[in-house]
Amino acid sequence: MDPECDRFPSITSDESYNLTVKGPVATLTASRVWGVLRGLETFSQLIYQDSYGTFIANESNIVDSPRFPHRGILIDTARHFLPIKTILKTLDAMAFNKFNVLHWHIVDDQSFPYQSITFPELSNKGSYSLSHVYTPNDVRTVIEYARLRGIRVLPEFDSPGHTASWGKGQTDILTPCYHAREPSGTFGPINPILNSTYSFLSKLFKEISTVFPDEFIHLGGDEVNFDCWESNPAVLNFMMNKGFGTVVQVWKMNNFYMELGNITAAGFPVIISAPWYLDVISYGQDWRRYYTVDPLKFAGK
Repeated sequence: MDPECDRFPSITSDESYNLTVKGPVATLTASRVWGVLRGLETFSQLIYQDSYGTFIANESNIVDSPRFPHRGILIDTARHFLPIKTILKTLDAMAFNKFNVLHWHIVDDQSFPYQSITFPELSNKGSYSLSHVYTPNDVRTVIEYARLRGIRVLPEFDSPGHTASWGKGQTDILTPCYHAREPSGTFGPINPILNSTYSFLSKLFKEISTVFPDEFIHLGGDEVNFDCWESNPAVLNFMMNKGFGTVVQVWKMNNFYMELGNITAAGFPVIISAPWYLDVISYGQDWRRYYTVDPLKFAGK
């Protein structure tokens, strides 16, 4: 038996396989269990039923391996809570189409449904309701269901922005914003000047790294409200003492190919998501454009 049967898939998992259907015999060979899973999925899709009710598979010889090691779908359960049953159905659909990464954007400004063992008040006060949370058992269920289908679960805890819901259950984690040199009563990104911030984050991410077995955790980093930081005199003083200068934000938009070239030319791996935002589609030509996107259409390595 393949020793990886009892392990979790990774970015380097071998998913290649050979499938031959000839006469009454079908033969599937693969180096690892992940290739076996992909090959069985392919075989199931070769079978059809004729008008007499007989199941048939045409003779075939398939040598298959993925073009990209990371083929993911992102679900956002912070803005739109998804029942576990729906997430499991999504994993089934992913396996059918040979996607191998569930990017779980589990918390955001709107809600904090992840039930932390270390900081239970985060979900107690930050979720939409106490019935809209993911318990440790829920998370284990999703991870194991995904593993049996050769799918990694990549959690995202977007920070230091997109953290409004965190502040409901964790005192002083967010930066007080100022207007006309006075506190405005609103709050911005995570407060970078307090030692308690780093202690909290260290404990939270230590827990997350033990709950989710994947070697990666997504930290977000997008859409940080710099205006709030720059309005706060204590943060400005902190930046000055640390030697921080002007903050520059690069938003890729239509220049993502150029950014891909720069990143890969520097020797770093990269994941491209920009062309496939399914939450902002306009019906008509969008789907056709999605199919024309070539992830390798850039000058790099």
